[in-house]
Amino acid sequence: MDYSHLQTQYGGQYIATIRGRIIAHGKTFKAVMDRVKSMGKMSSPELSFRFILPRGGICVYQM
Repeated sequence: MDYSHLQTQYGGQYIATIRGRIIAHGKTFKAVMDRVKSMGKMSSPELSFRFILPRGGICVYQM
């Protein structure tokens, strides 16, 4: 799944993935974490969380 598609569907949200498959999404990290916990997937070594920027969004890093 390319990032452009993720932005269209999940822009401004957090997602949780296992092996590239989205298993949960939500507006807050806590909501996604709670959903993953309720699914019993927290111990999966392939579990990954990320925030999807909305279309046109920018990310600023400070060093």
